[in-house]
Amino acid sequence: MSWESIASREYLSGAASHQLSAAALLPSPDGSRHPLDVYDFAEEELGHRGPRPAPPGLWDCLVGCRRRVDQQLARRKVEQGLRLYSEHKQQSAVRKWRNALKRIRKVYHRPLMMRLRLRSQVEQGLRLYSQHKQQAAVRKWRSALKRIRKVYHRPLMMRLRLRWQVERGLRLYIQHKQQAAVRKWRSALKRICKVYHRPLMMRLRLRCQVEQGLRLYSQHKQQAVVRKWRSALKRIRKVYHRPLMMRLRLRWQVEQGLRLYSQHKQQAAVRKWRSALKRIRKREDKFTLLGYLYQAYMDWGKYRESLEFAHRQLSLAEEADSPNLRAEAYLSLARAHQRLGGLERALAYGRHSLYNECDQCQTAGQVHLTVGSVYLELAAFCKALEAFQQAHKIAQGIQDPALELQVYVGLSELFGRLQDADKSARYAAKAYDLSRSLQLGDLNSRHHRAALLQMASALRKQGELGDAQDYCTEATRLSIVSGDQAAYARSIRIMGDIYRKKSDINKAYRQYESAMGSAAGMGDRLCQMEAMDGAARCLEALRLQQKICNCRPLEFNTRLLEVASSVGAKLLVRTVRVRLGRIYESLGDTEQQALHERLAQCVEEELELQCGACALPFGLEADSLEALPCAHILHARCAHELLRSRSGRSQDKKKKRLCPDCHRSVSSRLYLQCEDPHRSTFSLASLSLRASDLTLSSRQATSSV
Repeated sequence: MSWESIASREYLSGAASHQLSAAALLPSPDGSRHPLDVYDFAEEELGHRGPRPAPPGLWDCLVGCRRRVDQQLARRKVEQGLRLYSEHKQQSAVRKWRNALKRIRKVYHRPLMMRLRLRSQVEQGLRLYSQHKQQAAVRKWRSALKRIRKVYHRPLMMRLRLRWQVERGLRLYIQHKQQAAVRKWRSALKRICKVYHRPLMMRLRLRCQVEQGLRLYSQHKQQAVVRKWRSALKRIRKVYHRPLMMRLRLRWQVEQGLRLYSQHKQQAAVRKWRSALKRIRKREDKFTLLGYLYQAYMDWGKYRESLEFAHRQLSLAEEADSPNLRAEAYLSLARAHQRLGGLERALAYGRHSLYNECDQCQTAGQVHLTVGSVYLELAAFCKALEAFQQAHKIAQGIQDPALELQVYVGLSELFGRLQDADKSARYAAKAYDLSRSLQLGDLNSRHHRAALLQMASALRKQGELGDAQDYCTEATRLSIVSGDQAAYARSIRIMGDIYRKKSDINKAYRQYESAMGSAAGMGDRLCQMEAMDGAARCLEALRLQQKICNCRPLEFNTRLLEVASSVGAKLLVRTVRVRLGRIYESLGDTEQQALHERLAQCVEEELELQCGACALPFGLEADSLEALPCAHILHARCAHELLRSRSGRSQDKKKKRLCPDCHRSVSSRLYLQCEDPHRSTFSLASLSLRASDLTLSSRQATSSV
């Protein structure tokens, strides 16, 4: 066998045994196979098609040996580079691959090496990008982009650059550089060619536009906000974005209604809320908006319409199965039924609300306050005082001055009905002090009007008629401005009381007639009953002056007795029966006189208005009273004697102070269980507030409206 044949056989066997497979030899650094990495070289690929060529000569053998050696060295260097790359030594790996690239002679091997180098360069850019070295990453990617020749690699690099540009815009947006972020996104939007990228950029721009509108909204630039949101709404194509924009517009509409309401533009505010109510779908937002409409109609004196809103609130609360929402709905129902004269139903709704509500929260305080007001109308004064104490405790616990103000108004009314004018004026002064020192805006301005009216009522009972008239006039003016029909009807009723105290019976009766007409139009049976009582007092005064006969007072008091009995106002029933007994006495009807006097005595026994210490009645004549922490009421002299009982003898000091009614331990404090953080500067000697001291100008008196 010749040397040439041996060399030819070795060459062919080496060519067959040293097939260079890129799929096996050069995998991707992350283990995946690139679409172009499938190069499997067979023996036929090394030769030419057709007949087998002649055996090579010596020079061809030498060239083949050199080529095989280069391929083995290149394979070794490539594998060494792969190991270095897996050990995160990218620079050494790239040097190995560059050295191997010089030794590879075949053309179809060069793109493979180029892809390895470019992939390394791209991934280096990704690592730099994750290390927040964006500039270096972009330089890497730009250098790689110049070397990429194949078309399908360019979109990948473009996506990387565009992703970096978009995320840079997001960082600028987080840094409140909105203009620069929008410029970045607009530049990226021009370069994006694929259709599925454009909605993403559009969502980013629309989100930027919506949030710009929110910032303008917080800066009270509502017109600019609406322009932003309307522009965004036109661009939104996908259906799931439209509810978001609708919620933003509805929220703005509701808050615009609140501002209009605080500016005493109630009609415009209610139109805004009604328009928003038709579009709102979220249950909690609809419940809150129904609460605003309920309060607006309560202020207007439209109690039947407000009752409808309360029933809708209750249905929403039942759907949501939420105890808090159910408690608020029952509270709304209780307040509406109270004004409509359904005291027993209002009391039942109040109990339902307490069952569904927590102990220490604003709604629970409002419920206790409403229950106390109902008990006050039912002449259950101890229960009313206990409810007011609970509301006062909650008001101080949650730091709610509006609730505390209403508690003081209720306590003033309670002691006013029990003929303790000094204590009534003291609590009215505390309420008025709070209404002037605190800014109670939005829907709470009605509390300021309530404090003014209670001050007028308390000062009228003390005999300070001039100051009382000033307070009442200011409350009437504010009621007209705010559209509060209930406060207006009560103010003209109190003005009638002032005129009656001044012995101007004609003016007083006209005021009572006007109050009765307003209350009848609203359906406010409590206000109507109080106005009828004032008119009956005027007729009684005219009867005693012998200016009118007994027929008209008799008829009017009989009708008032029916109204008071249907409502359940026992104290007023007792007063009317006493008045009817005097009328029948003047008529000479002893049988009817005895009947009404006996029934009045029965009602008086039901009221249990007796001091537990001295067993004498209270609340029927002017007297000074004290309230113990256990909510029992005593004469002031009896209460102070109870507190001084242990100060005399040493053996008495071992005994505890006990309430004579419930035998509970009594501390040294009276009135309320809690300390009063708002110590009023009004004393009994300074309660006769002159109009010159108050200066009831529109600026001071309406500071909290």
